[in-house]
Amino acid sequence: MYCIAEFQKVKSNAKITVMADHNLRQHLSVADKKRIDPARMHLNKVLANPLNVNTRSAKSVLKSFQAHWKDKEIAIKKDSVLLIDMVITTSPEFWGDNWHQNGAITPETRKKLEEWVAVQMDFVGRQLGPDAIKFAVLHLDEKTPHIHLMLSPEETKTLKYKNQYGTQERTVNSLNANRWNPNFWKKFVTAHAKANAHLGLKRPIKGSTAEKISNREFTERVKQAETDDYKKIIDELVADFVKDLGLLNTKTQVKELFLSRVYPRLQILVKNNFALKKLVQTNREKEYAVLDRLKERAEKEIAKALAQQTHYGKGLKTIADLRNENRNLRAENNMQKSVITSQAKKIIELERARTVENAGAGQAGRKIKLDK
Repeated sequence: MYCIAEFQKVKSNAKITVMADHNLRQHLSVADKKRIDPARMHLNKVLANPLNVNTRSAKSVLKSFQAHWKDKEIAIKKDSVLLIDMVITTSPEFWGDNWHQNGAITPETRKKLEEWVAVQMDFVGRQLGPDAIKFAVLHLDEKTPHIHLMLSPEETKTLKYKNQYGTQERTVNSLNANRWNPNFWKKFVTAHAKANAHLGLKRPIKGSTAEKISNREFTERVKQAETDDYKKIIDELVADFVKDLGLLNTKTQVKELFLSRVYPRLQILVKNNFALKKLVQTNREKEYAVLDRLKERAEKEIAKALAQQTHYGKGLKTIADLRNENRNLRAENNMQKSVITSQAKKIIELERARTVENAGAGQAGRKIKLDK
């Protein structure tokens, strides 16, 4: 079970109003209406409201922020990050299937909920500063309890400067979200997991697909994963493997190809499938059966290719034929080397005989000359 914290930058007044509509359940979109249970809407609870926002009017949220910026003399630049929109939630199974009944929270869940909310609010306050939380609301009218927070990146700095009167100081208020960079949020997520460890929650898997997405998109992805045609994906996987078989693949090379090209993708399928099963608590026996069949099918394909010593291709010779040709060429080459060696030996012997013959003829000529 995971503790989840999603966050995104807000740079426009229009986006703030959209957030307010959702957080206060005003002017809901079609997608919101599908997710939200009107019978539990009264359970939602405002956790923090230091700006005294009128919770019955979404427009009052933007007006309250603008009044706050003016009062604090905060200069707003064109590209300033006005707010950080944060959502804190958990894996659905943390609450179970029966955490609410007949439009009310069960007694067991209420105690668990109070502890969870206290941990989240205390953690965010310590990490970002208590003044950063400008509005927070607990939503209990959707599938999983979650907290929406509107965080202000305002920062107070003391600037020193010199003039004719000496060294002077001036306090400046600004919106500075640069200090909350990606590295900061990575540490935030890790620290968040530690703060929730005693509740049985842990950090989302590093390097997974758990990027920042909305609850709506998250729901859509779960539905898509449940309906994906795994058999089609697996067939494409095997087809790619067959295409990648090399002309002269040995058993070792085929194994290496399988481990490098097919096995990693199989691992991803299995891990994603397992994660989805844990997430939505559904039965995935059919998908695992398909993966088992894939493994068996791949092993048969490899065994067949090695047994036949053939390559999947058009107009290509078999590996066995090429090996025979290579063996015949080596034998012919060795025979030619043997003939050349034999001829070389004969030539050397002839040269030696000619040398000896010439030497004998020369000695005979000198003897005749002396006798005269």
